[in-house]
Amino acid sequence: MTRQIFRLSWFAPIVLHTCLQALASQQPAHSKDQEAICGSPNSCKHEFHETLMGLGQAGDGTLLDVRTFETNSGVKLTTVHGHFASSSAATAELQRRTSKASKIIEKGEHTAFGLSVGQRVVAITSPLGAKERAAVLLTEGTEFYEIISPSMQLVLEFEARYYNLKREDRKDKEGR
Repeated sequence: MTRQIFRLSWFAPIVLHTCLQALASQQPAHSKDQEAICGSPNSCKHEFHETLMGLGQAGDGTLLDVRTFETNSGVKLTTVHGHFASSSAATAELQRRTSKASKIIEKGEHTAFGLSVGQRVVAITSPLGAKERAAVLLTEGTEFYEIISPSMQLVLEFEARYYNLKREDRKDKEGR
């Protein structure tokens, strides 16, 4: 029996396409489609450089892909991705991590392109003895994602850029 360890999500072709366009034009990936991804020409401010890759393990034993990025201004950001056996297992991991948050800022549907594709939580976490960190946690079917950084603005920018979400999509749906 073989187990699928990594699966490209539905948004991976979009990110790959943007990166390939940037390589072809010798421009950073964020500048080419900045307005389409971030909502306005000047809202994407950071370049993210991957500095570390590794594996972790979820509460149920599912392998997690962990990546650390650093911005051009030196701020670090970590992403976590796991492909779970079921959508309920991915949701359970989201709930497990959310229960450890010191503050929940927003909780609701994870939307992309105006469609509900899972759950989304924006939270503040305080690991034992560490400074507070901002986090966005997402599920998309059997996929679980977490974006963590000391900067909430950076977390939301990374989410908007690489998870192809726009705040306007959520605001329209929530009537704000």
